[in-house]
Amino acid sequence: MPILQAWVDGYKTVDEMASVIGKNTETVRKLRTEITSVLTEGIGKDPIAKAVTFALIHLTESLNFEVIDAIRPKRQFTEREIAVIPLIVEGFNNGQIADALSLTRWEVRRSKNAILENLGVDSIYTVIAWGFRSVMRRRES
Repeated sequence: MPILQAWVDGYKTVDEMASVIGKNTETVRKLRTEITSVLTEGIGKDPIAKAVTFALIHLTESLNFEVIDAIRPKRQFTEREIAVIPLIVEGFNNGQIADALSLTRWEVRRSKNAILENLGVDSIYTVIAWGFRSVMRRRES
């Protein structure tokens, strides 16, 4: 049972959640901290962004954080890529990113592909996880 479902089902403490979903307490504590951060601070006001973030956190139960934390760009990001990454992490679709940055959808797709290649990953969801973890690490330091 995923952590969010356990929370929705009324399991309030970390120990209760860990017991119900079969995870260790420290893993549940880490996931719960990230969920709470998203709920209280938000990654964006857009409901799609919150849905993407919730989906990401839901998937992190099987995600190996060490793998995500080990991702390093092969080169410095371009200014455009630096502008696109936070919008990807916030859950904006290509049209929303294009509108926000005054780009064409083609330019957004090209930037996303360059970001994927630079990080050496093949999924935009991995980029979201990497971006989300990068933000969380900056907050911790």
